[in-house]
Amino acid sequence: MASYIGNAPTNGEFKKLDSIQSLFNGALTEFDLEFSSISQSVGDPTQLIVSLNGVVQEPGAAYILGFGGNSIIFSTAPASSDQCYIALFGGIGGTATPTDGSVTSAKIAVQTGDVSFADNAKAKFGAGNDLAIYSDGTNSRIEETGPGSLIIKGTQMIFQSAAGENLAYYTSDGSVNLYHNGSGKLATTSSGIDVTGTVTADGLLVDGNSSLKGAVNIFPTAGSTEGGQIDFKDKDNVGVFSQDVDGVGGMRIFTTNATARNFTIGHLAANTGVVRFYTNGAERLRLDSAGNVGIGTNSPIQKLSVLGVSSDTIDETAGTLKLEGTGGNGLLFGTQATAPFRSYIQSAYTVDTSLAQYDLLLNPLGGNVGIGTSSPKSGLNVAANNAGQGPTLTLENTDTSITNNDVIGQIDFYANDGSSNGTGAKVNIKAIATSTAGTLTALAFGTADSASATAVERMRIDASGNVAIGTTGDIDKLTVQTSSSALYATTLTKGTNTPGIWVTTDNNDNNMSGIHLASGSGTHFSSIVGARTSNASHWGTHLAFYTHAHNTSNINTAQERMRISGDGHVTMPYQPIASLSDARTNTISNAEATSANFYNHTWVNQGNHFNASTGRFTCPVDGIYRIYFRATGTGNTNVRLKKNTGTINEAYEATGTNHSVSSEAVISCSANDYLHIQIANLSALGGTQHKQVTFELMS
Repeated sequence: MASYIGNAPTNGEFKKLDSIQSLFNGALTEFDLEFSSISQSVGDPTQLIVSLNGVVQEPGAAYILGFGGNSIIFSTAPASSDQCYIALFGGIGGTATPTDGSVTSAKIAVQTGDVSFADNAKAKFGAGNDLAIYSDGTNSRIEETGPGSLIIKGTQMIFQSAAGENLAYYTSDGSVNLYHNGSGKLATTSSGIDVTGTVTADGLLVDGNSSLKGAVNIFPTAGSTEGGQIDFKDKDNVGVFSQDVDGVGGMRIFTTNATARNFTIGHLAANTGVVRFYTNGAERLRLDSAGNVGIGTNSPIQKLSVLGVSSDTIDETAGTLKLEGTGGNGLLFGTQATAPFRSYIQSAYTVDTSLAQYDLLLNPLGGNVGIGTSSPKSGLNVAANNAGQGPTLTLENTDTSITNNDVIGQIDFYANDGSSNGTGAKVNIKAIATSTAGTLTALAFGTADSASATAVERMRIDASGNVAIGTTGDIDKLTVQTSSSALYATTLTKGTNTPGIWVTTDNNDNNMSGIHLASGSGTHFSSIVGARTSNASHWGTHLAFYTHAHNTSNINTAQERMRISGDGHVTMPYQPIASLSDARTNTISNAEATSANFYNHTWVNQGNHFNASTGRFTCPVDGIYRIYFRATGTGNTNVRLKKNTGTINEAYEATGTNHSVSSEAVISCSANDYLHIQIANLSALGGTQHKQVTFELMS
């Protein structure tokens, strides 16, 4: 709401109208005008003095009169919290605005009493109410809120405490004095300032050049060997002084406070400037605005960037960075100057690396180490993928004169058990030279038993790929030598007198394990197999021998040819034998004896070497075989015993009734020869007891 002041009543009475502020709700703008609950009729808005929150409102702009002059209408609805005061003056036209300059001190009555304002009720001055004087209930305030300045003029100005004690004293064209507890401490003079007492400052900014007239001498403390000193006495006790080091002068910045805070050197504003350190006229170290530190470089891109000189020499005189501990031991970091430009870390006596080189520890407190990977899975994880080639770990012997039994490289598996002989390299793998020229090599594997803390060689793979176990002198692809002194025995007890090679299965049921001998890719093989029998009454074992049959396309298989039972009996191969007969009454003439005319009953065909349909017994192996024939018949009988196509033996009977004819032959045969019976004439009696043919391997 616009404010207004300046009109004054020229005649008539003055009435304070009834309060309407209880009706304010932020929405209503029109309110009745009453005095002692009697409606008042006002002729002109200028007859009213309306104050809202201590501000006199302008008639016609901030408010107007309602119809008949019995109400007031505000241009803006007063808020419920607004404070309102309305005074009614004389009749219409009874007020006027004094002309400029017409109000003099003689026309203003002297105020003999106080003029009171409520808390936060402001006396405002200026067309824009730029100046306000008020009390906020706690503090008294003079406020300039306009675009200009607050100017207080006086020949002398004095600021005092409530007790009348000077706080500041300003003299026109003279000094300004500041006081502490009534005593002057700082006074301006025509040439500067005059300070009484000690100056304690958080900072000092000198804008422009400063001159010191005469000599300024800073002397060392009596008895001190160090130079003069300037102390900046604050809570951190910082000082700057000259110091003689090795006969060469220098400067030292220090603090004597054990709990001192940080020194700050550089720009405190954001993103401004760098801090540079120079020696001998050249920049040596830089701290840039991003907080990166550069040594030897003025453009650090990491928190610490060090630029040194590459060198192929690796000693205390070269390298990019040296970290040294007490006693001279430390680390050297550097890069080589020639291709392939490798970088190195060397732990050594960094005063003179030729005197001592030390161990280098990576993660001594724990944690995995990754090479070629950012997520190592074990203590040392080496990763690579070079066109299908995985990582390579190289153990190199740089000796140029390797000879027989020299160790080219070695991997030790070290144990730290507290038991006797529990600490040491309990397992190792060694690459060993096996020729005087060092051109032949072997790979040796060692283990240690409870009697030794150091691994002993147990197995070796020589330069030809031969494997030797228990000896270093291999004979062929696998040589096993035991150191057992067990004598021959008819009974073996596991672990007592059973040296040699064991082949076992991980199942105790009726499984087998064995040794398989093959040629080429293993499609044709022979086997020696041990198995537990399926006889639940004694659970014995047997030994079986398998071979691949001759002239067969059934590759990758072998058949059992011989078996030694748990009782020591040879039960396979089943002794090749076939015994056959015929129950029929028949007459045969010039025909091979087959199942069609002679064999209709098989007593035994062990090994299935006899084929009744062809009448042939095929010899499974080279050996001595027996062939036997017997028949009871009538009339002429003529029977031939044959090997392949040749006749071995022949039996005749020309006369008689119910006579018996027999023939037998023992002959040497080769594998796959066949034996058979050819009948020239036979009139046989019926019944199996009257005919008998036997084929068998004797040896």
